[in-house]
Amino acid sequence: MLSSPLCRGYCDHLVTANRRRGREDAVEANATEVILSIFALLIAATALGQVAVLLRQPRVIGEIAGGILLGPDVLGSLFPGNFVSELGSGSGRASQGVLDVLYNIGLICLMFLAGASTQDFLNRRDRRATLLLLVIGTVVPFGVSLVVSQVLPLEELSGPASSSTGVALVLAAAATVVSVPVITRIFRDIGILDSRFATLILGVAVIEDFALWAVVAAAVALVTPSGQAGSVPAFALVGTSISASAVMLIAGSLVMPPLLRIVGRSRFGCVFVRAPLLSLATVAALFVAAAIYFNVAIVFAAFLAGFVFNGGFSSPDRRFSAALVSLDRVAGALLIPLCFALIGYRISFSEDFSWAVTLAFLVASSLLVIVAAAAAGFLAGFRGLDLISIAVTRNARGGPGIVLAAVAYDAGIINGVFFTALVLTALVTSTAAGAWLDLVVRRGWSLLEETPRAQAVNV
Repeated sequence: MLSSPLCRGYCDHLVTANRRRGREDAVEANATEVILSIFALLIAATALGQVAVLLRQPRVIGEIAGGILLGPDVLGSLFPGNFVSELGSGSGRASQGVLDVLYNIGLICLMFLAGASTQDFLNRRDRRATLLLLVIGTVVPFGVSLVVSQVLPLEELSGPASSSTGVALVLAAAATVVSVPVITRIFRDIGILDSRFATLILGVAVIEDFALWAVVAAAVALVTPSGQAGSVPAFALVGTSISASAVMLIAGSLVMPPLLRIVGRSRFGCVFVRAPLLSLATVAALFVAAAIYFNVAIVFAAFLAGFVFNGGFSSPDRRFSAALVSLDRVAGALLIPLCFALIGYRISFSEDFSWAVTLAFLVASSLLVIVAAAAAGFLAGFRGLDLISIAVTRNARGGPGIVLAAVAYDAGIINGVFFTALVLTALVTSTAAGAWLDLVVRRGWSLLEETPRAQAVNV
């Protein structure tokens, strides 16, 4: 007969083995849920994105709608307890961590490709109009938003970081940001990407994006990554962040592009030529690592990293064109739709939604931007439908508006109510811009006169 200590030892071994087997089964079940959730989000985002395209709307609207559809407010209310709508709560917290990683990778790819698609759109013909749109159409609304924010109850919009200054900066940036990726896609879909209208709007938007992402970087610098107030003085953090952003801007636009050409002509250049995707990943990693170290928004760093491979403010480096196309296909089919689906998944109309906040921000910011853009266009010599087209397109917040909201929400600067308001504002303004431009093209109306009236008078 077995001794009592031996029996107890054997029983303990069986208990331990069963616990280990249970943990392994739980991990396997959790991994299955993650995989199925990714497929479900991708299918919903891709399907509704295609529906949005068929309805002549930006694809991003359908992708976000796919996330909302699978979220706790829709699928979760119809079928409580399903594994997709329960992500991030209870046993789904581990799977939420995996999806957060995929979300950030998609975000980096989106901004990297946006930077790689921008070009030096500035030209002599539109310098006056560009300057007016930048000063009156961007600086004035940004300044007015900052002033007005001082009398608003910002504590009701603030997140865990409890930074009123950060909320004010995010509010002002969100009110004036223009979506380079979304309006570029709209221009491409309706066949006006090479028009003078697209040249003018994108030229202003590119410069504006550089400035506004620096503002976002400063807002993020006011809080620590955990979302709590840091021990370092705020002015020191903001100064470091702005200085780092300026250095990264110079590196991305002026230093790195010629440096890549020099390295490409050296004896080690074959590595860059034969493995262009490795070059893309290396530069992106360097910029993102620098952003993390200096507490700069990684989306700003990813945008600049992409701008490097577009040649900065000089001509693009064609050696990386094929690699960029490959990255665009993979990220555009998988990572970016999943990123926007997860943004839609975060939106909660039952807990984090306020009609008052959403309508107030949507109406006030849209009126401010539209009036300012129309005034700038009028002073530049444009009239009639041209002013409407400029104003409506300048009000399209699109992808950057959504990304800005996500970055501010992740950093703890804003709460869920304001996050939802910013995302919905970006969707509504992008939908309006897409619908208007499609109508203009289908009706055969001119987007811009070949020569502004003010210049025609001078001639």
